[in-house]
Amino acid sequence: MWFRCCVALLAVLCCSCDKVVRKSWHEKYGWEAETYFEDGGVVELCDAIERNNLDEVERLIASGVDVNALGRGGMTPLVWAFPDGKFERFELLLKHGADPSIVTTSDFGTAGKLQKGTTVAHETAMLKDGRHFLAIVRAGVDPDLKAQCGRTELNLVQAILSISYKFDSRGLESRVVALLRLKPNQSTLNEAVATAINSSEFGIALRLFEAGAELEKSISFLGYAAAFGLGGTTRRQC
Repeated sequence: MWFRCCVALLAVLCCSCDKVVRKSWHEKYGWEAETYFEDGGVVELCDAIERNNLDEVERLIASGVDVNALGRGGMTPLVWAFPDGKFERFELLLKHGADPSIVTTSDFGTAGKLQKGTTVAHETAMLKDGRHFLAIVRAGVDPDLKAQCGRTELNLVQAILSISYKFDSRGLESRVVALLRLKPNQSTLNEAVATAINSSEFGIALRLFEAGAELEKSISFLGYAAAFGLGGTTRRQC
């Protein structure tokens, strides 16, 4: 009797586990490739991405399917690969030339989880997992790329800084250091350093100063002079 009860209990638990299997991002938000793309090959590519079938993704790209196909709302195969933390499929598309700088014109029914008017590059900058952003840097993203993040136009460093209140700054600093190797222009550096100081991210600000950033409105930052040793001996704090 006791044995039969245990077996029955295990069966109930197993059934319960089956019922609470986590939905994928695509299922949760009703993403269907046919809704966004007309080309059958691109639909197949997105289906393979969703299944995380990397061999099939490779085969379809090799057969000539456009990895930068532009669908409704600015949807691309790279946007399709971005959710659910499946880094390998995301990196694979980048290696085949997927462009992370295409601006979207929709949030794709995600209620703002993905932002309208932004880019995959900016979305990766704001992820807790830094691998995606470092991958787009390795792929040669435009270091001066700007896009809307909510109501504000941000460059990539500013997008990184927009999540500094959530995560360990040391991890964010490594992203900035990687991006600086791509030599952002003076305007990008200046805008970024002002944001870094206002966010009290002094380690990142110092990295930006070392890369050539200048304060365009220095009088606004006099209260931070001691943190940098401005006007006196410079102190490195990162």
